[in-house]
Amino acid sequence: MSMVFSSYTNMTNLIIDLERRRICGGGGGGADDACSGGGGGGDDDGAEAAVSAAAARTSSYVFLAESFCAILVVGHLGHLSDRLGRRPVAALSLLGNLLECLLVVAVIAYELPVWCLCVATAVQGLCGSYCGFLMAASAYVADLNHRQAFLLRQQHQQQQQQQQQQQRSPLHEEEEEQAQR
Repeated sequence: MSMVFSSYTNMTNLIIDLERRRICGGGGGGADDACSGGGGGGDDDGAEAAVSAAAARTSSYVFLAESFCAILVVGHLGHLSDRLGRRPVAALSLLGNLLECLLVVAVIAYELPVWCLCVATAVQGLCGSYCGFLMAASAYVADLNHRQAFLLRQQHQQQQQQQQQQQRSPLHEEEEEQAQR
């Protein structure tokens, strides 16, 4: 679960940096960029407030895009995992994570607009997001446990049948001897 939270934290930090670059102009968002450059005057505070407001708004849209798409898809993934198996659904969710990462890298490398992050997280949501993977993994573990429990019950039943046959064997031998006499 900490991976999910660190991913959201990293995405939020990325959004802040991108918004700072967009609003303040400049290269990359450190403490010495155009928004906090040197004088400590009122314009710096106003620019940082604008960056914070824009980053909060963009973060909301980005996470809403992922959540909304995931809500539309996750219910169907359960049925799909019953039909196709758990592994393909888990792989689909991991593929969504990979596509999101590639799109985020594209946004950073090619300095694409911030709204492209909404597309990246929507793609991840359409592939099931983290909850699709957790659902498939949990169902896979449950299937393994159910199969193991079934095999243990079957083995126990076989052992009971063998014990019953061993208990019956001396009786049958005595009955056969008496029948022969």
